Amino acid sequence: MGPMETLDMTGIDLEYNVYMEKYRNSGDKADLPAACITERFAKAEYGRKSGKGFYDYRK
Repeated sequence: MGPMETLDMTGIDLEYNVYMEKYRNSGDKADLPAACITERFAKAEYGRKSGKGFYDYRK
């Protein structure tokens, strides 16, 4: 299992929130989530729980 599939399994929304909290605490822009995470979060593509993330789980 690679990093993108792992993110889909754990939840892209969780990853996004972890990085945003880290950024809020540090104020360092390097702690912001990656663009690919932010884009999927904005589209509500959270991974397996929503049916789509980096991979499509809808059937």
